[in-house]
Amino acid sequence: MGLTEQRHIRVAVEDDAVRVELLPTFVGCPALDVIRDSVAARLAGMAPRVEVEMTFAEPWTSERITAEGRRKLRESS
Repeated sequence: MGLTEQRHIRVAVEDDAVRVELLPTFVGCPALDVIRDSVAARLAGMAPRVEVEMTFAEPWTSERITAEGRRKLRESS
């Protein structure tokens, strides 16, 4: 399963919604629905509506991994 990067999180007070945009590492990842549903379930109750979208507007590259993320990947090997 690929990693995802948080792109945008918006709390829209005017329409009581939390909107999350994620950037998957792999367009064909079979877990995209599971990831979307898991994020939505985790945020449920924070607003009357929770919207989770995947975006492919920009390509994901390993250069996006933070130093902490690289450290955690090394530790998990």
